[in-house]
Amino acid sequence: VTATDADGAMGVENFTYTVSNPSPMSTPISNQVANDGASINLNVAPNFTDEDNMTFGATGLPGGLTISPAGVITGTIDPSASQAMTGGVYNIVVTATDADGAMRVENFTYTVSNLAPIVTMIPDQTGDDGLDLTATVDLDLSNFFSDDDMLTFSATNLPTGVTVTPSGVVTGMIDTSASQGGVGGVYNVTATATDADGAVTNANFNYTVSNPVPDSTLIMNQTANDGAMVNFDVAPNFTDEDSISFTATGLPMGLTMSPAGLITGTIDSSASQAMTGGVYNIAVTATDADGAMTLENFTYTISNPAPFATGLSNQVASDGDTVNFNVAPN
Repeated sequence: VTATDADGAMGVENFTYTVSNPSPMSTPISNQVANDGASINLNVAPNFTDEDNMTFGATGLPGGLTISPAGVITGTIDPSASQAMTGGVYNIVVTATDADGAMRVENFTYTVSNLAPIVTMIPDQTGDDGLDLTATVDLDLSNFFSDDDMLTFSATNLPTGVTVTPSGVVTGMIDTSASQGGVGGVYNVTATATDADGAVTNANFNYTVSNPVPDSTLIMNQTANDGAMVNFDVAPNFTDEDSISFTATGLPMGLTMSPAGLITGTIDSSASQAMTGGVYNIAVTATDADGAMTLENFTYTISNPAPFATGLSNQVASDGDTVNFNVAPN
């Protein structure tokens, strides 16, 4: 600095003026929470101010996230990010650098949780004893659960003979007496989906197993004569997954039915006279091991055959002869 008086005398003094570039100013960044697989768009630039333009960087972000030079954190969090840090807590360091190189650091945490699989209602199921579930896929549990991780499946209280694969397909062959289990044949099933990071979701549905009645085909009407010997098996007219036992009502006198379905005996010699026209209306009942029944009807027509005769020998006699000739043996 030079000072000059009115007569031209001068004096000089020197000093320095130091100008500094201040670091950017900042306010705390709020701690953040999110789930595995979440889409993120978080702008941290408003937490920093400076006279100069700033560029941003960050360390410690969860997998799948990046920060732009403008300070926007974006991306999709890795589906297993919750497992990469203790408790899924990431310590993030954000650095703001102005155009002249001054820097400011702010720290915050990003807590990433593993969201349990999401489930929609599983419809109740029905099936019959002995049903083969291996031929077609009637129920795939994976259709009712969703997650960003791979899922594995299990289930409890399925009907006897039925299992679930790790991929969620319900398969197997329903036991022929499963309708007698559960509560009146109703099984309350718990399906469990577990994701790759161990999160679990359960869902319940009912599986109702019925005991179908035996299938049957028409029994042909029968005819026979008084006194005939009978051996007639109706069992081939009935089928069932269970064993079957048989009874019959209305049989002609002299005939009985075995539990195996065999009608045997010798028809009574007067059976043709016991019913109008000798027609018996027979009701055969087939009952399976679990109590389901099917009824088939047929008629048994019994005829009275005419006496059988052999030829009589011609006879000769003279007037006045005494005759004693027996035709009964013929």
